[in-house]
Amino acid sequence: MNTQQPLSRIAVTILAYRRAEKLEQLRLALRSFPTAELFVFCDGARGESDAEACKETQQVAQRFLEDHPGAKIVVRERNLGLNQNIVQGITAALTEVPFTVVLEEDVIPQPGLFEYLAQAEAAYRNEAKVFSIAAFHPIISDEGQLTTFFSRRFFCWGWATWADRWQSMLPLLKGTTWPYEHYWQIPACMGTDCQWAHRQHRMGRKAMTWDRLLALWTLKHDLLHLCPSTRLTANIGLDGSGENCTADDPAQRLFKNANSLDGAVWEFPKNLSPTEAMDAKIRDYFTNASRGHWDQIRKRLNYELARMRGLKKYGL
Repeated sequence: MNTQQPLSRIAVTILAYRRAEKLEQLRLALRSFPTAELFVFCDGARGESDAEACKETQQVAQRFLEDHPGAKIVVRERNLGLNQNIVQGITAALTEVPFTVVLEEDVIPQPGLFEYLAQAEAAYRNEAKVFSIAAFHPIISDEGQLTTFFSRRFFCWGWATWADRWQSMLPLLKGTTWPYEHYWQIPACMGTDCQWAHRQHRMGRKAMTWDRLLALWTLKHDLLHLCPSTRLTANIGLDGSGENCTADDPAQRLFKNANSLDGAVWEFPKNLSPTEAMDAKIRDYFTNASRGHWDQIRKRLNYELARMRGLKKYGL
């Protein structure tokens, strides 16, 4: 691990679609953060049904200029879809800055986040094996201690990366090639949700979102993600307003919890390797163990039956 001078200001990349009230809360929260460059990418409407909501969101995006006069606001003329708006937005931002934090419209940073990112960026600036710095993690390592740990799995609820590392993965995010040919080849440390998404996507259900694809490709290339021992962002979108959540999602309480840690000094692991214990915790969490024992057994039986049959019809 190399210790460098921390960045004094962090660039921010924001991805938005049609939730104006969420984006407004993020705008107000960012007033108190010493940002460098700020980018906002608003996706276009899919049709008449969401045209008004997208217009309102785009109007909120323009208000970022009140607090950040140099902000770059990009409004898509057509709907790119969640995956492409995010991938293209991050790519555009990282052609102008060497490092950025990425926030979707419902992810709210907490005091202390930018200090954490600055310290972590300086610590791993020259470590190509470290792909990203997460601001949120569903697993708490040593609660109460400001430590960090490495994960093999990528987390997208507030995260940051470097331009060179993003560019190395960018050609692989087009979805035309796959890190694993068969879903049962995906390592167990990822849990089972990526395996199911892989299977469903190959069956035409478009379940392989950009973050899952990135998680699999970084795993395939043996890259790591630094995670905090506490939560430095809150997700306010788990109320049914998002693309992939429901109002009764059991993770709702967890994702809304975050901590304020102004002026904290963080400890970072010198060994660029995750622990077996953390691998196991992440695997168990993403095997949906928390959603019920019988549901877990049912999914495992279905998974094993599908694996034995090979699902040749779908080339899985």
